[in-house]
Amino acid sequence: MKTMKKIASLLLVCVMVLGLSVTAFALDSGKGGPATITIENAAVDHTYTFYQLFDATVSADGTKIAYKVPAGKTLGSPATDWFAVDAAGNVTAKPALTETVLRSDAFKTWATGFGINQYSRTVALADLTDKMLVVENLPYGYYLITTTLGKTVVTVDSTMPNAKVHDKNDGPGWDNGPGEPGKVIVESDGTKVSHNTAKLEEEITFDIGVTSKNYDGDQKIFKYEIEDKMHAGMTFLTNLTVKVGTVTITPAIKWYTDDNFTQEVTGTEPWKRAKNFKVTIPWTSTGTSAGDSLYPNGEEIHITYKAKLDASKLTDTDTTNDVLFNAPNENKSVFKWYAGPGTGTDPTDPKGTAPEKKTETYATEIEVLKTDGTSALSGAEFTLTGPTGTLVFTQGVRYVADNAGAYWKLKDGTYTTTAPTAQGINQNAYESTTQRYRQETFTEVQGAGQTNATMKAFVGADGKVKFSGLVPGAYTLTESVVPAGYNKAADVEFTVSFADADKTWSVTSPVTAVSGKTLTVTVVNNQGTELPGTGGIGTTIFYVVGAILLVGAGVVLVSRRRMQMNAENE
Repeated sequence: MKTMKKIASLLLVCVMVLGLSVTAFALDSGKGGPATITIENAAVDHTYTFYQLFDATVSADGTKIAYKVPAGKTLGSPATDWFAVDAAGNVTAKPALTETVLRSDAFKTWATGFGINQYSRTVALADLTDKMLVVENLPYGYYLITTTLGKTVVTVDSTMPNAKVHDKNDGPGWDNGPGEPGKVIVESDGTKVSHNTAKLEEEITFDIGVTSKNYDGDQKIFKYEIEDKMHAGMTFLTNLTVKVGTVTITPAIKWYTDDNFTQEVTGTEPWKRAKNFKVTIPWTSTGTSAGDSLYPNGEEIHITYKAKLDASKLTDTDTTNDVLFNAPNENKSVFKWYAGPGTGTDPTDPKGTAPEKKTETYATEIEVLKTDGTSALSGAEFTLTGPTGTLVFTQGVRYVADNAGAYWKLKDGTYTTTAPTAQGINQNAYESTTQRYRQETFTEVQGAGQTNATMKAFVGADGKVKFSGLVPGAYTLTESVVPAGYNKAADVEFTVSFADADKTWSVTSPVTAVSGKTLTVTVVNNQGTELPGTGGIGTTIFYVVGAILLVGAGVVLVSRRRMQMNAENE
């Protein structure tokens, strides 16, 4: 034990003289050297590459070490700014070689090009003993080590003759693929995306990914916290699944209704009534920095759950306020970590907080404007037919049976305020001469349980009806009730598409995209033209004239016959 303490002390002195940080890694090189390095906190499934920069000799008692440039190597720029080589070939550090330089990209670029790659290996769990990796048979030397753990980190140290070092990699970071998206949507085929389109009530799977670390610098991490804020128009469908590596754990989970995480929801299945959650994961055996780390360094934390765009929330939500439509539906996550010096006294504030990550879920809408070519036209009903399973939030007008209402229904499906008892009215045109209706504006979800989703509503006094919640697909807009005195408009067929690259909607003609994510179409009704009828003079005059001509012809014929008979008698 005293020997190990002595070695550690001597190593620290040497590092201070050289201006280096006590951070090193080595792996079993098979080179047959005398040096041994014990690596604390080595990360499973990450690769360490070990570059020997200088040869070294160590005194028999392990108190002195000397460095030389390897045979065949020559120091050049920028190394001559950091190291000096005397006439005997001994290498010493210049004052410019600070810890900042040792961790810089410039030093790393030089070192990886200059050094001898003694070994490179991906660490397996079986390589670790009590989270430590013991590496033997290393040549004495001055080393640089890079790792694939998190960001590439440069660590430098000496073998003199043995060393016990600790991985002081960067702090924890987001996970879930290239670009560290952190929080993602998992599609049905397993693809991870940061944004998607979704129907109302469609199940969406979310995954929050974190790459853990057991240390942040010199401080041991003893706790992680993950906070998630759900969009106002969404609802959780399931509880959370929390995994560290491949192991499912049951950490403390709290559910809240507010963004400040103060109004906690309790009881059975609290997620059904919550908007946000907080997960707390103890990371050491004691819950303090004095305890042992519970998990290997670099393990991934994943929190998964399911949610939906909740149709029931729309009736209580102002859809003009960027809820569900016209803007991305954002779900946001952050995570924090707590670390301490290992003395038993830990700070209560987080050591660090990762930048917020979010996902976006998009839906769009179509606004129909009914006109007579110049101004808004009321009295028309439209039916929108969409892809199977589509639910649409419809905003329009409908008529409800009410004996106190001011409307009567006609057999052509339109409504009128003219009573069937009014003078000169044809009562046969009315569906009923006793049932009245009232007009009301409404907003509701339509299309549930239909093989071909159909949604319908009358336009209001402004000639408008809106169908919200459209997703990519083919649609048909039909004028199902035509205002009295007008011709039926042709059906409008259009296809809605979404571009992932720039998160924008597009639509085929005659529908056009306008501000935000709203699509619009104007449907024109032309007035009918009166066809020829039998109520005017018609052909009667021709019958009368014809009759007169026939009578006249008869008179002439009779007169001629009499004249002929008289002539014969004479």
